[in-house]
Amino acid sequence: MVNPLINKITDLLAREIDCLRELTGQLEAEKEALLSGRHDQLLGINEQKLILGKKLADIQNQRRELMARLGPADADPPKLIDLGRHLPAEQRRPFRAAVRTVAAMAGRLARLNQANHDFVAEALDTVDHLIEVLSGRGRQGASYGAEGVMRTPTARPRMVTREV
Repeated sequence: MVNPLINKITDLLAREIDCLRELTGQLEAEKEALLSGRHDQLLGINEQKLILGKKLADIQNQRRELMARLGPADADPPKLIDLGRHLPAEQRRPFRAAVRTVAAMAGRLARLNQANHDFVAEALDTVDHLIEVLSGRGRQGASYGAEGVMRTPTARPRMVTREV
């Protein structure tokens, strides 16, 4: 009974890896679109990311359900890495490699996603700052120093200045 469940879990791991690869490709395409200014591509990329995210969640839920069936009902389900010991010796190494691959890919995916998020946040912050400069907002704290030079407290470096 245990071995067929672990075989199904192994198959789901392979599907999860494929899905993570596709999702990583979409995040790399998103990064390229952001950096190159081809923002018209972002909608299609985001739709694909959403589809792949749902597919990945479904695969992971199926895997978790199978894993829960391996242990006693009142205990926590076993961890993926622990399932390898239930496999024949020749299947243990590939199974553990697949588990490590999933973990590494999930980490890379999180880093790529965070980098894209940071890029967009920085771009929006720059646009907001430029609007403040051009509209004159945010000048409430301005004061003049001893030499008559206006000092403006700034939280961010100024890319554009307004001279009077």
